Amino acid sequence: MRRSFLFPICLICSALSLQGQELRVGLYEGKTFSRDVDNYHYTADYYQGTIKGERRHGIGVGLFLENSYSLELLYYHQDTKVPTTFHTTGITAQHQFDMTIQWMLLEFVAFLTKKGLKPFLGSDIGMGLLTLKDPVLGDRSSRVKFTWGGNLGLEYAFRKLVSIRLKADLLYSVKFNYAVSGNPLNSNITAYNHYLQSAINGGIIFRFGLAKKK
Repeated sequence: MRRSFLFPICLICSALSLQGQELRVGLYEGKTFSRDVDNYHYTADYYQGTIKGERRHGIGVGLFLENSYSLELLYYHQDTKVPTTFHTTGITAQHQFDMTIQWMLLEFVAFLTKKGLKPFLGSDIGMGLLTLKDPVLGDRSSRVKFTWGGNLGLEYAFRKLVSIRLKADLLYSVKFNYAVSGNPLNSNITAYNHYLQSAINGGIIFRFGLAKKK
């Protein structure tokens, strides 16, 4: 699987190198912050929970444009826990779910200087795939939702081949819902939530096809 993924990237890198353009492949590691979620859609049946902050991994492939901008396709993956308290008629119970969060994004970054240390501002647009799993019952619910966000940070470019990057970002996913069809507390509990994820990230960027200085 990894070889089949890396092979086309190597071909693209080789082609762009011959054309004197810069292709970038980034590897990212980050930490997200916890976010509360709740559902008060029903007055008798509702819940309160927390999507725990965890490590987030990422990979990106992009182009460096005119020495001032970059355009990158990004993929982030995170596994986390969602401890939840359910309230229904005469009953209060606690349950913990597993959650997988995946982001598929197109990121545009504008660098504020052309020096070795470059502050930048960026924007993201794409989709989020949020999967909630009940480890006890084996239930699973996935939702794909439109996502956008922004980021800011610093990038230091070494003279050849590599840059390092530190950034903070916010990603906002529009109204997704957990459908916990087999929950013993209430088989009809469905939550309607907007999800705002905040994170800090570090990354290393490999640069191919660097333009020659005139």
